[in-house]
Formats: sequence, structure tokens, C-alpha cells
Amino acid sequence: MKEREEMVNTLHTSENNAESVSTLADSKLQEAQDLFAQANLMRAGADRDIVQAMKSVQDLQGRLKAAHDQFRALYATVSPIIASVCRLEDRDLGLGGIIPVLSSRFYDFVKSGFHQCINNVVSYVRVVAPDAPLERITEASVTAEFSRQWEEAKVELSGLSDQILE
Repeated sequence: MKEREEMVNTLHTSENNAESVSTLADSKLQEAQDLFAQANLMRAGADRDIVQAMKSVQDLQGRLKAAHDQFRALYATVSPIIASVCRLEDRDLGLGGIIPVLSSRFYDFVKSGFHQCINNVVSYVRVVAPDAPLERITEASVTAEFSRQWEEAKVELSGLSDQILE
């Protein structure tokens, strides 16, 4: 009988162990299923993020192309101006090097243009009226009579200036 009881106890212990193992296996299976479900949710979220990122990249590529096209149009418009006011030594600077010196180059260009115009006018006056007192142009003190004559000459010559410019 004792053997029978030991066998029954062993059987109950084995059943209890099997039930414990089965319960533990069920619990581990449930954990694995929960982790798998979380992984699927994370993957779905990642897929949405990837799709959104791809859309953002495509949108930004379009914007970059539009900005690049606008820059090319602006550069095509500005480059002849830049070329006309820059010096020979500026040609290797590139656009990034030209921009900081562009205002001084433009000032020099305009100053040179005015210098050429004034030189041409004074030379013409010297030829037409060799005895004209050209040194009066640089006098610091201007008399009232000179100012009056100056204003009359400007009004008188404005039509002639328009004809020359046309």
C-alpha cells in the first residue's frame, strides 16, 4: 500500500508539475503574443513614419528644385550686371566672393562713369570755348550771380540734354 500511495503521490506531483509547466508555458506564450502584437504595432507606426518621411522628402525635393530654378533665373538676370561692375581680378572669386565687394565695385563703376562724362563735357567745352574759365567749376565759393547763371543754363540746356540722350 505504501508503494501505491507513493505512486499516487508521484502521479499527483507529476500532474502538478505538468500543470505548472503548462501554466508557465501558457503565460510565456501569452507574453510572446503580446510582444508580437506590440512589435506589429511598432512596425505599423514605423511604416507610417517611413511613408510620411518619403512624402516629406518628395515635397522638399520639389521645393528645392523650385528654389534652384528661381536662383538660376535671378543669377541669369544679375550676372551681366555683376560682370559689368567687377574687375578682372574678381573673376576667380565666384559669387560668394563677389557679393561682399559688389557694392564697392558698383560705386567704382558709377564713379568711373561720372568721371568719363565730366571729362567728355569739360573737353567739349574746352574745344568749343577755349577761353572759358573752367577753373570756376571747382571754386568752393559760389556767388549769387554764378548761381543765377547756372540755373538759367540748366533750364536752357535741359532740352539739349534730352536730345543727346535719345
